[in-house]
Amino acid sequence: MSTYDENISDSQYRFYVYAYLRTVDSDTAKAGTLYYIGKGQGRRAYDSTHRTCVPKDQSKIVFYQHNLLEKDAYELETAYIKLFGRVDTGTGILRNMTDGGDGPFGYKRSEKSIKKQLETRIKKYGSLNTTTPESIRKGQMTKIERYGTLDLTTESSHEKARATRQHNPYRHTAESIQKWRESREKNLYIISKDTREKISKAKRGYKRSLESRIKQSETRKQNGNTNTPESKAKSKETWRLKRLAKQQDRPI
Repeated sequence: MSTYDENISDSQYRFYVYAYLRTVDSDTAKAGTLYYIGKGQGRRAYDSTHRTCVPKDQSKIVFYQHNLLEKDAYELETAYIKLFGRVDTGTGILRNMTDGGDGPFGYKRSEKSIKKQLETRIKKYGSLNTTTPESIRKGQMTKIERYGTLDLTTESSHEKARATRQHNPYRHTAESIQKWRESREKNLYIISKDTREKISKAKRGYKRSLESRIKQSETRKQNGNTNTPESKAKSKETWRLKRLAKQQDRPI
């Protein structure tokens, strides 16, 4: 590791080396052990675009050293990965897919390098699709290490979604409704007689509960969608045309 150099600007000493800790025991290692080591700057350690899962609990994200040059950060990252070993190579407990030090920012692989990688994938997996039962199992293990379960849908996530919908309820604009009507008029959906009979048979005897009717009525009042004499007359005319079309066995 190099020491501070006065000839290098302070802005270049902006890199760090960080690690993620397991929250629960797994087949690989115990809770509290490392499962990923990386190098970054800014908010990289908290970035959700990682190949591996980022811990929700930020206390499980630890930093080994700050204020490093990029090349020094790569050296330290590589040293730690070598020390703890990788799961995929059978040498240790880390989920890293490389040995670290993966080149400087802005590095672009040559066409020759890309072609070679594609050929290697085809030779190893028989196709470019590298999703295998083993890779799926690894992904599941990573989720278990981070969340403790494979089911990521929780009651809190449902509550958050409901609160979002209530805070920002979507409403069709007059313009979007008009476009929908014009599109429907241009592309009339022809329903055959047999299909109409099946729909009628499926709906026969169905009645909405009193609770359902009351709830719908309250929702309409809250949204100002109460039926006006004009809307009732329009609805009545629509149903008349539908009955007429049914009698004549043609689409409206």
